[in-house]
Amino acid sequence: MLSLITLDSFSSWYKDFQNCLDVLRIGFVLVSVTIMEYGQSDMSRSTETEQIVFAIATLILYLSFITFLRSISIEFAVFVFAVTYIGK
Repeated sequence: MLSLITLDSFSSWYKDFQNCLDVLRIGFVLVSVTIMEYGQSDMSRSTETEQIVFAIATLILYLSFITFLRSISIEFAVFVFAVTYIGK
């Protein structure tokens, strides 16, 4: 990252979807772990905010898994591209 800053190319790093997803994944996992560690011990009384944070963290983890699979399998990459294209 320091080399990107010195070359004045840092904007290419934070505009990349995979890098943004990595930062979000790390942040939401840390927040989720903190909530689980210091939150209420009875999850049946969890607040709506905690449920929303856990839902967003789960969504981000699923997106990370899909992008990982897309990077290692050509067939899956074509499938994801087709679903995205049809969705647009």
